[in-house]
Amino acid sequence: MKLWGVAMARNEADVIEAFIRHNLTVLDGLAIVDHGSTDATPAILAALSAEGLPLQIEVNTALEFRQSEIVTQLARRILATTDADFIFLLDADEFLKVPSRPRLEAGQIAFVDDPFFADIAIIHQGAARADALALVVQFAEKLARRVSDAAAGPPAQAAPDHAAPRDRRTADARPRPRGPGPAT
Repeated sequence: MKLWGVAMARNEADVIEAFIRHNLTVLDGLAIVDHGSTDATPAILAALSAEGLPLQIEVNTALEFRQSEIVTQLARRILATTDADFIFLLDADEFLKVPSRPRLEAGQIAFVDDPFFADIAIIHQGAARADALALVVQFAEKLARRVSDAAAGPPAQAAPDHAAPRDRRTADARPRPRGPGPAT
């Protein structure tokens, strides 16, 4: 399985080398668009590329910040021009936190085997690369919904009367106030 990452960077000289070296410990390559950096980022990218690291560096000097469009186009080019099976869309200061490449691949296979993510399995079954990218987008949207739903928790329901705490000393079974009472 060939794994690539794509990112867009601007003035990331303080972190770009660590980002590249760390992520290449588990990825087969990185494609980075430098969006008009004015710091040392372009020089660092050039030096790392000259070392022979598996990098594809592009420059975009447009004034508009169209990260979504630019990174999507880059991901499509990588799928079309390399043997990448899967692409991680990263920010230039994101580090894949996995103990090893085999664990990363095992995690991807677990996603494929989960019925919730069945649509993504087509990537591993030789789908056209453009179709695979569309499925990755759908996968990300499903995952975002699943995470959002889980964070929200179950829908709020009124507690049944028997679940409310009661003051056993009163006949009307009203909840007893807690905490300090009024000052006297």
